[in-house]
Amino acid sequence: MSIQSPFTNPETARLLYRTAWAMAVTTALFCIVLGSLLLVSFIQVKRSDPLNTPKLIELRQQAVKDPTLTEVKQQVRELDLLARKAYFAGQEQLRNGAILLVCGAAIIVALLNLAAVLRQHLPNPDQFPILELIWQELSQRRLALIIAALVFIGFAFTAGLLAKSDLTFENIQQALSSASQPKAVPEK
Repeated sequence: MSIQSPFTNPETARLLYRTAWAMAVTTALFCIVLGSLLLVSFIQVKRSDPLNTPKLIELRQQAVKDPTLTEVKQQVRELDLLARKAYFAGQEQLRNGAILLVCGAAIIVALLNLAAVLRQHLPNPDQFPILELIWQELSQRRLALIIAALVFIGFAFTAGLLAKSDLTFENIQQALSSASQPKAVPEK
């Protein structure tokens, strides 16, 4: 008894295809809902001004009128702290939501690719007798290309061996000594 791959059994492949498709649709719906919530949250964050609430403005005015009231100053500090916490929590939620949205999009792409692979049907080679001739022609072209590349490399190697080099030890020393001598500057 042999173990079959899940991709060779048509019933299993069909089940996996339907599962991948359903998961992709579910993830897409999740991304749509999450994107809508992120948009609403973004609009709320941009419209709200947590540092200028009516209560906070009133307490600031009282603190300006009578700077000795430590109780009012403490209330201003507490409200300011709460407003800042709410603002930065909203920013963090937007960031985390964006990360979830990108991950959801990546999962959708992966699931749709899996569904496409599972949906593929292998063609029957007997239906395409001309393919054998095409493969033979491509094989001949590859062989011709390899032979041409080897001939070119052989010519380049031979040309490199036969080339006369002027880089002898004496020529290099002469070039170095002439470069180290100061040159006379022509007078005008």
